[in-house]
Amino acid sequence: MTDDATTSVKLLHPLLDTHGPGWVESRSSKPVVGVSSGLSALFVDCAEFGTRVALVTGPESRLTYSLFHLLDLLGGVWLTRASDGSLRRAITLEPVRSPAHGLGVTEDGYPLPRDEAPSSVRLDEGRAADPDAVPWTQLAVVTHHRARAEARLGGTLERLVEALAPGTRTLWGTTEPATAVWDRDFFTAAARSRMPSETRFHVAGGDASGPRYRGWVRVSRSDDGVVEETRIVVTGAVAPGVVADALADVAGRQQVLLATAWSTSGRADATVSAHDRVAPQPVAAVIGARGVRGTHLDVEGLVRRVGGRVLGPSRTPSVLVTFDAGPAGDAGAGADDGAAAARWHRFADAVEVVGADEILAALTPPGVHRAS
Repeated sequence: MTDDATTSVKLLHPLLDTHGPGWVESRSSKPVVGVSSGLSALFVDCAEFGTRVALVTGPESRLTYSLFHLLDLLGGVWLTRASDGSLRRAITLEPVRSPAHGLGVTEDGYPLPRDEAPSSVRLDEGRAADPDAVPWTQLAVVTHHRARAEARLGGTLERLVEALAPGTRTLWGTTEPATAVWDRDFFTAAARSRMPSETRFHVAGGDASGPRYRGWVRVSRSDDGVVEETRIVVTGAVAPGVVADALADVAGRQQVLLATAWSTSGRADATVSAHDRVAPQPVAAVIGARGVRGTHLDVEGLVRRVGGRVLGPSRTPSVLVTFDAGPAGDAGAGADDGAAAARWHRFADAVEVVGADEILAALTPPGVHRAS
């Protein structure tokens, strides 16, 4: 992106504070920052020009789950600025010199040498666990729908919420906070009206006690249909077996390409702190029939080695893989080191059997063009 192109974005967006070739900085003093209409517009225009966003907040500010992951998908970075003016990358807490440095580039937009670029290694020294943290379950499910008039979207979200946060009233919208009451047919119509452009809808649900889940649904066209990616975080304790059954249920109703579930901990309102120190632990995954067929996967052998069960008909099977350490294991934030190590060993075994490149290749059907 040229500096002229960045300037054209700057003239259009009051949320842009400083900029250079290929990057922009946007500052916020809000205690909780979400995907507002202003930020959404900034991200769309910057993505069009191939630029990256450095979002700068105060050290105590938090991001919504949707914004946190959207920044990552767009190649952006979240920085915090202390009262003395010093900058740090959120999560890793690594000091950086400037927003450009936080993005790994010079002020002129050139990539920094490897020994000068920020690291992704977390600095946990002296970092205490959040005493207000509650268990989280993070889910990401990618499904494919054939290009048919009767195809309806939103089914994955409905099944996951019903299984993991029953009784939750769902709201949705193109920005946060989501305000429209959930209606699956209206949701499908809204996605259709935006085709062939990719659209991300933000979703949230709660009850009288507070938020139960937050996330987003991304809808994209493929050569022969529609790809729907549902990514949510559910707050509160959920048993690993319930999570695995929910993924299996979705796989029985939708053409799942890949689904994963992870446990971690965070704020009860499903926001992310810059000081978050709890890494996710794998709970379960589904490899859909397309992936099984494309990788010639021995599903029975994978289940024997890792754990789980074969789903669907024998001619077009999917496979559910479970990583829980067993009945005594706890997949929550308080799990002991032995249980966590066992889950990661099973996860590594599954990746070894399937193949990391093969998983990525099977994840997206041909002809999908995503904005991020």
